[in-house]
Amino acid sequence: MSFRLSFLLGPCLFAFATTALAEAEAVFLISGGEADIEKDAFGGTDTGFKIGSGFKVTENSGIEIYWAKYGKPKKTVNIPVLGATETSTELYSLAFQYAHFFPLTDSVDLLGRFGMAFWKSEVGIAGAGKFDDDGIGLAIGIGAQIYLVEDWALRTEWEYSELDNFNVNFISVGFAHYFE
Repeated sequence: MSFRLSFLLGPCLFAFATTALAEAEAVFLISGGEADIEKDAFGGTDTGFKIGSGFKVTENSGIEIYWAKYGKPKKTVNIPVLGATETSTELYSLAFQYAHFFPLTDSVDLLGRFGMAFWKSEVGIAGAGKFDDDGIGLAIGIGAQIYLVEDWALRTEWEYSELDNFNVNFISVGFAHYFE
């Protein structure tokens, strides 16, 4: 399945989610943090962000959908034909994940998640051009959230995505707003 097809599948799943939202507690997510992208000699670390939504299926589990941009890290690598060359990697994903919440107290939850991510990349090599790729990969994560006020939570997470030959570690801090 290509990344383009995921953009057709995404709105369908979002429509399903919004229909389910009428019956369940919903969440809106926004966060940012540090993304570390590894791919052969390319990659690096940059600031990334994600925005998403979801709904609870049960009191302690739900489905979350988000779009993430993992920054645009630049790195100088030694390429035999070109010599020391600056490269950049731009990576995006659209993730669909099952999330499970483990309440510790009335105001603190641990959370775990797993699912899939549709991704698109663009690797730029100075003097050689840009190369695009896309695909589907595994996305997992753990984190915690603290309810600040009634419907707002501060959430911090570590996520790992294995996107074909990209490995992404993303540590983020953000907000979750719950509503019915």
